[in-house]
Amino acid sequence: MLIVCISVPGTAVKVCAADSVKYLDANGATKNCTEYTPVESTTTAWNTGWYVVNESTEIEDRIVVTGDVKLILVNKKL
Repeated sequence: MLIVCISVPGTAVKVCAADSVKYLDANGATKNCTEYTPVESTTTAWNTGWYVVNESTEIEDRIVVTGDVKLILVNKKL
């Protein structure tokens, strides 16, 4: 099996086929997100793209959202 990961220097963006996140779209269909930024306590500038919260995360600073941002809250029970 080949797993390809790409990281962009200076950002939290990662692309890993093995790390895809399943989510339900607006119609209830299951989809996979393979390109996203994991949300951490220091992730406060959100630009166009997908953001994923994988665990309990507390962000104390203001979050600045620019563009078309999509957020996935992972349910570990699924």
